[in-house]
Amino acid sequence: MDGRLFLLSLVCCTGAFLTCTAISADGLSLLTFKSAVAGDLGGWNEGDADPCGWPGVSCAAVPGGGAAPRVVALAVPGRNLSGYIPSALGSLLFLRRLDLAGNRLSGGVPAQLSNARSLHSLLLSSNNLSGPLPPSLCDLPLLQTLDLSLNAISGPLPPDLRRCRRIQRLLLAGNRLSGEIPAGIWSQLAALRELDLSRNDLSGGLPPDLGSLPTLSRSLNLSFNRLSGEIPPSWAALPPSAAVDLRFNNLSGEIPFLRGSADAFAGNPFLCGEIVRRSCNGTERPPPENRRRRWAAVVGGGVAAAAAAVAVAVAWVWWRARIGRRRSDGGDLVAVDEGFECEKEELLGASAYVMGKGGMGIVYKVVLASGEAVAVRRLGGGGAAQRRRDFAGEVAAIARVRHPNVVRLKAYCWSTQEKLLVSEFVSHCCLASLLRQKTPLSLAERLQIARGTARGLACIHETGPRRLVHGGIRPCNILLDGELNPRISDLGLARLAGSHSPSHYLPPEALAPVARPAQAWDVFSFGILLLELLTGRAPDAGSLELAVERLNSQAPTLQIGGLTLAAWARSARTTDQLLDPALRAEPGLGSAAAAIAVALGCAEIDPNVRPKMRVVTEELDKMAV
Repeated sequence: MDGRLFLLSLVCCTGAFLTCTAISADGLSLLTFKSAVAGDLGGWNEGDADPCGWPGVSCAAVPGGGAAPRVVALAVPGRNLSGYIPSALGSLLFLRRLDLAGNRLSGGVPAQLSNARSLHSLLLSSNNLSGPLPPSLCDLPLLQTLDLSLNAISGPLPPDLRRCRRIQRLLLAGNRLSGEIPAGIWSQLAALRELDLSRNDLSGGLPPDLGSLPTLSRSLNLSFNRLSGEIPPSWAALPPSAAVDLRFNNLSGEIPFLRGSADAFAGNPFLCGEIVRRSCNGTERPPPENRRRRWAAVVGGGVAAAAAAVAVAVAWVWWRARIGRRRSDGGDLVAVDEGFECEKEELLGASAYVMGKGGMGIVYKVVLASGEAVAVRRLGGGGAAQRRRDFAGEVAAIARVRHPNVVRLKAYCWSTQEKLLVSEFVSHCCLASLLRQKTPLSLAERLQIARGTARGLACIHETGPRRLVHGGIRPCNILLDGELNPRISDLGLARLAGSHSPSHYLPPEALAPVARPAQAWDVFSFGILLLELLTGRAPDAGSLELAVERLNSQAPTLQIGGLTLAAWARSARTTDQLLDPALRAEPGLGSAAAAIAVALGCAEIDPNVRPKMRVVTEELDKMAV
């Protein structure tokens, strides 16, 4: 028995009148957890005989558990709890789900958790956990999800992972794992659907037997490691739906399959093949003809093409004339992305095309001499980072965010007159354009966009020691590739430009005269965007003005933004009333209803009760469509 559990049992059986509480053994284990952490668990009372009413605790009657309900779930994510995970939680014999993600827990992952034989979901991501990955976790016979991402777990991957025979999601990204990925064990994980080992320090070759998993249908992410050698030919047998991400390793040779995008192999200069347009005999291949269909409706007709030609000509003249005159102003082009090589003279001498213009500058598509296309945003001379050092610091923080669903910053140029931001170019269109097209998106496509956006935003919030804030989540900042994979753009732009553009996606607290951007802003904005995706309705254009009026008049908080999309959604009685009419005949409406509930949770008026984006991501990942 855990020492704290023994002491707690003595405390419960002592008092002024030597009376003994009737708290259950499960309750004692939970009180041990309470004593091991610091933070608000909200109403965990030692005097209660039954822990089933405590926040975050779920109970159920289970076979073999006796007459009283037993604890089957402990879920307290995002509570800012510190302390450690006590081994006594392994005494919860009927615990099925343990979710402590998004806290500040430290220490190791106790091997005694393997005693909780009913456990099928162990969610401990986004903490400060350290030490090795306990092989005993694979003694759990029902374990399906193991998420230890974004911690400090170190050491090698244990070969005993082969015993996790029911594991479906193995998520170990953003740790300090080292050594080789063990070979010969993956074919035994016959249920594995998602494997994420990205952002570690793994080395060696790629295991050939990973290609023998027909169930690996969701994603295989090994990016940002030190893996080397060739991609095994057996990987060509991976399911077509598997999103493979091998960016920024030291891989070489020919890519043995022809799906996905070249972005998934970036940072491996010695890879070759059709998908990266690099011939294995050393000659670069021309870009293939675009064969995607959906986007013709977004582009427009012949009149738009003529107008675009004029815009291209004007942009080219402006780019060469105006920016070219500034070549001698002392501003150097500084690369912040590994593998990006371009001199300022080459950038300014390249062909440029206007993509958009707004309050935060003009955006150009620039085609470099190598054929690579990049997006260049020209900012004016203002902004929060007036000095070169401040600007460089802001850019460095942004550049640390590396995620498949976030547009990557490649380089910057600072001068007293203007500043340039160079990022990767995402073709096709943005979500705002797609929502206006005549062909409606399916429910599966909408949830795919929502999941990817949530994952990217969670990565932004959790990268680095600073609490990064996007501050401008809206459909026009969600770019989409040919497979409808979303990419969040303009990260950090509001701070670099020194202003926040007015937006109906911002929360009420952002309308205060002195408002400091916070991550809760992004959560609210995502909730409104998700509601728009599911309902087909954009935020009420008049709600922003009403919110300002009520805020200035110090109206009750619950009435701020009362005409927003969220308020309308809460007033609906059925899911059918909420859903976009184009979705009402589709299957999977249960997932749609669950997604609406997530959106409304994000769009709460009180920023303190909005969930963290990591929690939102996990909720969306549970929805099958």
